[in-house]
This record gives sequence, structure tokens and C-alpha cells, in this order.
Amino acid sequence: LRAAFFTALGQLKSELPELKKQTDAAPLLKALLERYPQGLHPQADAAATDSLLRHYARHLLHGKAADGSAFTIDHALWFVANAIGFRPAENGEVAIVRPLFNVVTFHYTGSRRLVFHTRGNTPQRLRVTRPRWNGAALSAPSIASSELLKGGILQVNCEREL
Repeated sequence: LRAAFFTALGQLKSELPELKKQTDAAPLLKALLERYPQGLHPQADAAATDSLLRHYARHLLHGKAADGSAFTIDHALWFVANAIGFRPAENGEVAIVRPLFNVVTFHYTGSRRLVFHTRGNTPQRLRVTRPRWNGAALSAPSIASSELLKGGILQVNCEREL
């Protein structure tokens, strides 16, 4: 999964001009949130998203999408955003979904960074619960994209589906 993630990330960096030669992760996160292909897998539940992530990971390394077509920039955007644990929603909000990784860190310019830490992250525990932003409880598993771009610490737990 890690190799597939870095392959998709490399595709994004090579195809999106604003990401070339960037050392600051903020433009990458901004591109993921602004260009996210909403129609690619609309309204996928946690189990379907997890299955698609793993399916794409297998096919990504071969340069083909799951349906045999070329792995496009939209596929790469969808894969990277969901692997990180973010699904852009409406009104500048970002739904927090189960990431592939237990810890994801974005390094911004200066000393700013965004850290996404997940506890209990297993394939059997697909439901994101108890989200916290900089130590404060969030009312739902979502957050404003503007907050993510400022940097901070996002923590969630994963539990079994009900």
C-alpha cells in the first residue's frame, strides 16, 4: 500500500504544475481538496471505500485502473485523498474517513505541520469515531479545509461498524 501511495503521489506531482518542485505540503493538500473528483465514487460507504483503496493499490503499480483503463489524475487524486483519510464534502468541509496509515504528517513552510493520527486502525474497524482537533472534540467526523491548511493535530479512533 505504501508503494502504491507514493506512486500515486508521484503521478500527482508530475501532472499538476503547482506541485512541481514543492517542499511545502500545503499546495498538495489544497490541490487534493479543490480538485477531488466528487463523481468518481459517489457516496461510497466505509467498507466500499476501503475495498476500492486496496483494489486501486494493486492496480496502481501496474499503471492501470481497476477497469483496465489508464490510471488517470482523477484516480490518483481520489486514491491519495482517501488514503490520507480525507474526502472533501460541501461548503469547504472535509469528511474524515479511515486512512490507510496510522500517522500522516504534512510539513508546511516554517515549523507548521498537519499531523493526522489514527488509533485502532485495522481492516475490521472501518468507522471513524471521536475526532479531535488540537485536543478539542469535534461534533462530527468532519473539519473545515481551512483549519487543515493552518496545520494542527487531528486524532480519530476507528471502531467496528454497527
